[in-house]
Amino acid sequence: MYILKNEDNLSSYPVSKDKLLSMLDESFAHISGKIGPFRNEDVIVTLKSSGGGGGANPGSCSIFPLIIPDHTPIESLYTLILHEMTHVLTYQWGESFIPLFSEGIAYLICGIYIEEKYGNTFHAFVNAYLETREITLLELLDPQKFFISKESYSYISKVSASFTRYLIEKYGIESLKSTFTLGKETNNEKTRYQRARKHRENCLVRWLFEIDKRDLDELETEYLVFIKQHATYEPNPSFYDRKEKDLIQREYPRWHCYKCWRPNNETTNRCDHCNTRKQEKNEFSKR
Repeated sequence: MYILKNEDNLSSYPVSKDKLLSMLDESFAHISGKIGPFRNEDVIVTLKSSGGGGGANPGSCSIFPLIIPDHTPIESLYTLILHEMTHVLTYQWGESFIPLFSEGIAYLICGIYIEEKYGNTFHAFVNAYLETREITLLELLDPQKFFISKESYSYISKVSASFTRYLIEKYGIESLKSTFTLGKETNNEKTRYQRARKHRENCLVRWLFEIDKRDLDELETEYLVFIKQHATYEPNPSFYDRKEKDLIQREYPRWHCYKCWRPNNETTNRCDHCNTRKQEKNEFSKR
């Protein structure tokens, strides 16, 4: 089922080839059990020797054994595999029109060690954030702003995971699949930027209608009321420490390429769009 590329790089990984293949099998079973079923197809796994994190495309993903804070090397690798494998498998549904859904489900699936370590769910994390910070779904809608915010604040990934879980719990897995089905109707990578933006806005309106919501504000109010009423958290020193770290802003550029998300001051490893067209401003920056 898995085709490994660049096996020479395994020397920098904390596991053997057999163990890595076992982890890939376990990931497929875990993800399928949560949000499947999925077709059991060949997946090309590229083993990176440098760079951060990984990436995913339909039928393939790349992974790099980076160390995630508060994780052991094995936990870090398994978390990354779960995240990227989730992307690979959800491509069978289509391509979500905004990262709030595609990244949210990946963070939800790969967050097993986070919830276990801090003794609280992602819902509980969001409830704790709300004590000191306002959270709006609008800030998670713009693809560029989502990734910039995610790199600036750790809480973004946990909020997107919590919101995705809420959708599944309240409206069922089909409500999530629908965002991928709608998104694949237009290939955002090959259309003009403004047209892709209009497509995302149109998809959002249609999706809200499918789950019987008038607008985003209604859904946001419903979600936050649920969090405040039901998502109590178990206080402990490590949880509070993690919460405070999540809310600390890190430096990150504002302007990005809407396709590969790299900042406009990058000069290497730029995608074709970076090299041929100007980089765009955040879609919702004036709202």
